[in-house]
Amino acid sequence: MFIQLVGEMRLLDVDGVDLTPKSAKARAMIAILARTLGGTRSRAFLEGCLWSDRGREQAAGSLRQALSEIRKALGPNQAWLKADRQSITLGPYQTDLEEHPAETLRAITQGRMLLEDLRVTDPAFVAWLTAERRQFRSRGLGGMAQAGSIAAEPIRGRPLILRIADGHSAEAFHGQVIGDAIAHLMADFADLEVYLNPPVSTGFEEFGDALSLDIRTSDFGGNPQVLARLSAEKTGRLLWSRNSPIPVGDAQGLSEGELPSLIYEAAEVMLTKHSNTEQPEPLRGRVDGLVTRAVAAMFSYDAAQLRLAEGFLAEADTLLPEPRTAAWRSMVRQIMIVERTEPDRERLAAEAKRFVAEALQTCKGNALVLGLVAQLGVMLDGDIAASEVLARDAMTASPHNAFSHGAWATVALRAGRGRVALSAAIRASGLARRSPYIHWFNGLVGLSATTLGEYDIAIQYYEMAHARAPHFRSAIRHLLCLYHATGNAEAAHGMARKLAVLEPDFQIERLREDDNYPAHTLRKMQIAPLTLR
Repeated sequence: MFIQLVGEMRLLDVDGVDLTPKSAKARAMIAILARTLGGTRSRAFLEGCLWSDRGREQAAGSLRQALSEIRKALGPNQAWLKADRQSITLGPYQTDLEEHPAETLRAITQGRMLLEDLRVTDPAFVAWLTAERRQFRSRGLGGMAQAGSIAAEPIRGRPLILRIADGHSAEAFHGQVIGDAIAHLMADFADLEVYLNPPVSTGFEEFGDALSLDIRTSDFGGNPQVLARLSAEKTGRLLWSRNSPIPVGDAQGLSEGELPSLIYEAAEVMLTKHSNTEQPEPLRGRVDGLVTRAVAAMFSYDAAQLRLAEGFLAEADTLLPEPRTAAWRSMVRQIMIVERTEPDRERLAAEAKRFVAEALQTCKGNALVLGLVAQLGVMLDGDIAASEVLARDAMTASPHNAFSHGAWATVALRAGRGRVALSAAIRASGLARRSPYIHWFNGLVGLSATTLGEYDIAIQYYEMAHARAPHFRSAIRHLLCLYHATGNAEAAHGMARKLAVLEPDFQIERLREDDNYPAHTLRKMQIAPLTLR
């Protein structure tokens, strides 16, 4: 019997006939047995791993049903599966890890993973699979490389090629500094292999369609300009371009005018293009793609999209656990809490705190992780002092990252420094002005302005957030109260109707009186209406 564990799981007989059961739970049971020394597991373990959400009798019945399916799939080879009252045994068997180590290792370095087609959502099985993949990556690859007489390749991302003019002129210096800032910002969000002006002979075929970012600067009559263009290295197809003036008074030309938003936009566009590729990717590239798709889904604020985002992040976490993923998993739960898309608020908060702790423990100074953890820490625990340190570290490490400034704004809000919060939120919004997630930062500006009583500014930014993200409930709640406070009763009624569609249990009293309802600032400012007539 031969069992393929990397990529699509398959069970083959000695003649190569496919005997793989159809159901995911039956295949998962085979996988558990195949990854166990001796191929034996107790019934209690299998029941707890695959049916942890069921009572003991129901789980035992489900196990018997799965065993029956496996025996039926094995046909005349049923002797390979043995069962008694205590345990289940599979064997004898060989797997691709022992039989074909070189081919299997090559498949892994090209983006395939252990048991990648097993879509079993039971939390106990997900935990088992995560542990198996971690153990496999830390212990198994070296042994496979030795058995296959090849070197284990490092986990690599897809390449990004930076082409920047060399030289000592002011224009060349500006281009080099801008390219460095973009690459540095991208390192916050993803792990890519960055090559600066590589020779033409460098080959990137194994990575599919590499991206190339060309930075050109020039001075037109004392008005320095920068042109950034992103293209596919193999085909030359232009994917994105933008030009911007370089402020004359800025020593490095990075902190004023349009240039900061160009840097943020360039990094974000490259990440989006990487995640949309249909070419086979290395493992890290695949993880970055899953995380990028998750972030896009979570900032829709739609309940189904939020669950999809968590699914992407959970898959990324099983592939390659990283602090960025843990931080985003905490963020998606915080959004679920604020948007009231899931019923169990306490469970979500506990999970969010666990992911925050995990992200902080392993982040190694990553600015995005520091920013997200700072923001989540002050929102979940109210720990202003610790969050302030982390947010300041994030801004120092990555001054062009909108999430760093967003974290600083959130911390300042909770500390009662409204003017500081508004300035930081506007800075974050400016950096992300062309980002698909701009509405998140628009909302932060609106919240900061609300605390200062500057309702016209708050309405302006919340209206932009609502227009760009119609499911963004926080924006709707604040607009309802802000319209009421400024005497626009008709508009307030309109927001109330929209909120009632998204929240069937919505009542105006909850805005004023329910401390568990996510409208802290509105209650503090006392601008929630007594009633809507």
